[in-house]
Parts: sequence; C-alpha cells; structure tokens
Amino acid sequence: MPSSNSPNKREDEIERIIREEEKEVSLPGNREKRSFSREYQRFKEEEQKEEEKSIYEKLCNISKGILEVEPSEDKKKELQRSIDFAYMQITPEGAYSFAILSGIGIFITTLFLLILGIASLVFGLMLFLLGGVTIYLLSEYPNSQARLFRVKAADQIMLAVIYMVIYMRSSPNLEGAVKFTAEHLGEPLSLDFKKMLWDVETRNYSSMQAALSEYLEKWKDNKPFVESMEIIQNSMKQSDEKRKAMLDEAVNTMMSGSREMLKRYSNKLELPILVIHALGIMLPIMVLVMFPIVMLMLEEAVRPAFLIIGYNVVLPLIIYLAGKRTLEYRPMGFSDPDVTKHPDHVPPGMINLGGKNIKIWPISVAISLPLIALGLYLVNFHAGTDIDTQMLTSLVITIGLAVGPASFFLLDSKAKLKIRKEVKDIESEFSESLFSLGNMLELGKPIERAVEETAEKNRDLDISEMFEIVVENMKSAGMNLRKAFFDKKYGAVWHYPSDLVISIMKIVLDAAEKGSDIVARSSISISKYLDQLDEIEEDLKNMLSSETTSMQFLGTFLGPFVAGVSVAMAAMMISIFEGIGGSLEALGGMGGTPGVGGVGDMGLDGSMIGGWGAVEDMIPISWIQVVVGFYVIQTSYLLAMLSSGVENGPGDTIARRRSAGMMILVGVVVYALSMIVVWQVFGAQIEGILVDVLE
Repeated sequence: MPSSNSPNKREDEIERIIREEEKEVSLPGNREKRSFSREYQRFKEEEQKEEEKSIYEKLCNISKGILEVEPSEDKKKELQRSIDFAYMQITPEGAYSFAILSGIGIFITTLFLLILGIASLVFGLMLFLLGGVTIYLLSEYPNSQARLFRVKAADQIMLAVIYMVIYMRSSPNLEGAVKFTAEHLGEPLSLDFKKMLWDVETRNYSSMQAALSEYLEKWKDNKPFVESMEIIQNSMKQSDEKRKAMLDEAVNTMMSGSREMLKRYSNKLELPILVIHALGIMLPIMVLVMFPIVMLMLEEAVRPAFLIIGYNVVLPLIIYLAGKRTLEYRPMGFSDPDVTKHPDHVPPGMINLGGKNIKIWPISVAISLPLIALGLYLVNFHAGTDIDTQMLTSLVITIGLAVGPASFFLLDSKAKLKIRKEVKDIESEFSESLFSLGNMLELGKPIERAVEETAEKNRDLDISEMFEIVVENMKSAGMNLRKAFFDKKYGAVWHYPSDLVISIMKIVLDAAEKGSDIVARSSISISKYLDQLDEIEEDLKNMLSSETTSMQFLGTFLGPFVAGVSVAMAAMMISIFEGIGGSLEALGGMGGTPGVGGVGDMGLDGSMIGGWGAVEDMIPISWIQVVVGFYVIQTSYLLAMLSSGVENGPGDTIARRRSAGMMILVGVVVYALSMIVVWQVFGAQIEGILVDVLE
C-alpha cells in the first residue's frame, strides 16, 4: 500500500503496529489463561481513561457530596442497570443529585433576573421551563448513554460473531474464542469480552460457558446475537462436522436476524423525519414571516432575543434530541475499519503538511474570523441603509460562521476517508484471495506454492502485493510461512494494517500447522463468511438509503432554501412596514382641515396604526439574516449527524465530519442564493407597489 510519509516515519509506524499486534494466537492452554489478567488490566486502563475524560461523571460525584437525592427504588434499579451497561463511574444518587442541583441553579438564576428586572415575565417563564427540561434530561442521561453504548457496540456484534465462529472452526475452545475476539474487536464491545475473561480468571464464574450465559442477559433485546452466541456455545458438545454446521448456522442466524431488525428500524424512521421537517422547516417559516408583525403588536412582551433563543437554541435543541433519540434505537450496523494503525494516519483534528502533523483549528479560525470581523464592520457601517445592502453585508458574517466549521470538518476527514477506503478495499479483496488460497490447497498443493500462485492469480488486486512479499520473504530470506507474514521487521501483514486481515491470517496460520486440508477448508469458509458480511452490509445500507437521502436533502437543499425564502419574506414585511410607517409619520405632521381632525390627532406619529410599536424598534433585517443563517448551519450539522449516524453508526466521527462539512457549505450557498433571488424578484415589485399606493 503506498505511503505519502517519509520512509523513516513509515518504519516507525510499522514498528508501533508490530508491538501492538505481535502476540500470536495459539491453542488455548495455561499460557493463555495467565494472559487473562493482562486483558483485564487493559480493560481497567481503558475504563480509567474514560473516567478521566467524563466531566459528567465528575459533576455527578461532586453533586452527590453537596446534596444527595435518592431516586425511587424502581428508578434506582433502572439507572444502575444503565450505569453498569455503559461502564459509567457514578451512582444513581449522583445522577439524580446533579440533575436536581442543575435545575435549582437555573430556577434561582431566573428569580434573580426577574427581581432585578433584567428578564421579562415571558422570558422568565421560558427559563423556568428550561430548568424543568434540564432536570428531566440529566436524570435520564445514564439511560441515554447506555442506549448509545448499545448502539455503538451493536455495530461490532456481527464482526464478533464472525470472529468467534472463525476461531471455533479451527480450535473448538470457548475461552480461546472469547480471548481472540476481545483482542481483535474495537471498543466498546471488546470491553465486555475482556471483562468475561477476567470474571472467569477471578472465579466470579466457574467457566466461560457460565460467564457467557450471564453476559447474554445484557443483550437479551438483540435476539439474533443471543441466538447466534447460544448456537456457538452449544456447538462445542457436537462432533466435528456437526459443530461446523452449527457454526455456519450461527452466522446465518445473525445475518438474517440483522436484516429483519434493520427493516423494522427503517420503517420507523419516517416519523422522526416528519417531526424534523415540521419543526425544522415549516415552523420556522411561519415564525419568521410573522415575527415582524408580532414585534410591532407586542412590543413590550416580545423582544429580538426571543428570535435568537428560538432559532439558535430551542429549535436546534429539539432537532438534536429527536435525532439523538432516533440513533439510540438503531439496532445494529457495521463498524468501519480502524485506520489508526495505518502508517499515514494522523490524530483527529490534525493534518499532515510537509511531513509534520499540525492542528486544523487555527487554520479554520484564520479563515473564519476575518470574514466575521469584516461582516460586523460592514453591518455597522451600513446600518439604517436600504434592505438590499443590509442583507448582503450581513451575509458575510454568515459565510464566515459557515466556512470555519466546514473547513475544519473537511480537512480533518479528507485524508482519513482516503485511508479508510484503502483499508476497506484491501479487506474486500482479501476475501477473494483467501478463497483462491483455499482452492489451491484443496488441489493438494503445498501451502508455500499455493501462496505463490494466489499472488499470481490475483495480480490485478492490491492485496496480491501482500502475498508477493510473503513469497519474497520465503525465497530470499528463507523464512517459514509464519515469519514471512509476521516477522517483526519484514512481515507482510504490517504493510496492510487491517485488524481483519491480521486476525484472520493468524487463524489461517494456526490451522496450517494442523495440515493443508484443514487450512483449505478454513480459508474457504472464512472467505464465504466475509462475502456474506459484505453482502449484508450492502443490503442494510440499501434499506436505509431512502431515509438517509431524505435527511441529506433536508439539510443541503430544502431546509436552507426555505430559510432563505423566509428571510426574504421577512425583509418584504419590514419593507412594507417601513413604507407605511414613513407615510403615516408624514401624514401625522399635516394639519387637518377646519372641523376635521388631522392625521396626527389619531396617534399615528412615528408609529403603526392603533398604537403599535415604532417601526424603528424592530430588529434589523441584517441580524434576522445572521440568526437564520446560523440556524441553517446548525441544522445542516445536526442533519448530517443524524443521516451519518443512521447509515454508519453514531460512533463514526470521520463520516459524520465529512458529511457535515459538505452539508454546511452546500446549505449556506443554497440559503444565500434563495434569499437573494427571491428578494430581487419580489422585493422590488413590492416596493414599487408601495410607492404607487402611498402616492
């Protein structure tokens, strides 16, 4: 696989990969059991890292010391199950205490604001409502985290079954299969398997069968996974042929069950999309068009701050909660390959320039801040001018707000997506090469010769280079097959940093020690499993494609387009009020004819009919545009998060950032164009009509 980094850096990265993966899988025995404590040590270290990162957990523990609140017995049990499931380092009392204290803090702050006259009564009521919502959301946070943990782990469930089956076909030992799966699965599901190893080691359970049976209670809602694991567990009691048939049945059970669960989930996505469409598009249209009128009619009660809070806090929060709730019930999916072991990989939030890793956020800030500063200057300089100028100058602020996060997301994801594609292509080709290897071995050829012919037969595939390196190692360096693949310095697998490829080659080489016939059957069976995995992944993405496409359409076109039209319509309303208000003010200065009251006697001087608020007190169209423009950026990101989460899982940061960057950029362009075009087409006509009427 080609690398853009320097040779020295690539060698350093390969050395790091080797240190992480150099442990070889062998038949279960005492040595393997002694390593269980090492597995749990890593499990505890990972738990500790998570604990250090979680501000929520620290706040819960602090709140419990300040004011301990005891939930009801049923609620306490529910929270404790969620806390244990997600490996959170808190107690139900701590979670409830933090929720109550947060709500009390909001209530007290609101009272002070009302007493001091800083907040109006309406605003105070909104803050009280926010306090109640905060208490509910924080008290339910452990349950929400447990559901998200379940979703992230569910993306790895299918791979876990495959790993268990692959190992059990070669070595029918349940403890060895669990250990193998724990080593090669990513987080968070690997934590569960490591904990099972430790529970058996410390005699919390008498056997791995007992530990696994208890563990499956945790996943009882995922029927296909439970049934597949039970079939794997029961296969140990069968003869060799019957055992392998049952292992195949376990894979088929998992695959068919996954299809059914995703089908039901895709059917349920229609309601969340409808809610987002209503709350994120239709409601903002009505609010924005009516807002200038409402401000004039209810000058004292409705302030411009309500527009900001409504558009940039309340509506995005509703969309976020609706999307988050939708993702929390995603039954399962597929985890994308781990690219952190690739020699060209850079940490999140960084890019490689000139062989050095640099942070992206300063670049994004350097692009965004000058545009925002320029926009603020132009808005202030042109304050009070015509509506066209106000909208266009304020649009510079919106563009600045958009290019910052969009550039960060796109720069961070571009190189990582390229690496991921390379790894996925290799894994896809690996299945074909493995099948070719198995066929060669079934013909009775020695495994060394079979590897060489596999490389020749699949020369058009990138994966063939791995087998060519193996052949070269055996011929030139005289290495045996295992060293040709896994030698610390020259091993072929280190050039293809895929956990799937590395783990399966370990199993294949273990099987090779038992004879060519066994490794031939193992290779063919494994290749079929991998093909099934690819097929169902494609099927599941096709099931969800219509829903994810709808979300992307909402975020990139329909939502921004409607927002732009809404701003243009609000501008037209303001233009009408300004025209009428100016004319009434002029009339108010005219004296009436004898015996007839003048217009000024009607109380119209500088204000709208019936004593409405003064036109000049309305929020300027420039700031309406900025508020709505920022709302477009927020909703584009939230819909990108939702569509990417549905398709790829909520833990796929790379895909989410790529989708968010593109949707923000395209959405802001659509928003700006729709606003300008609608205003130019209809705004001038309205102004002309006003002139004719008022004259």
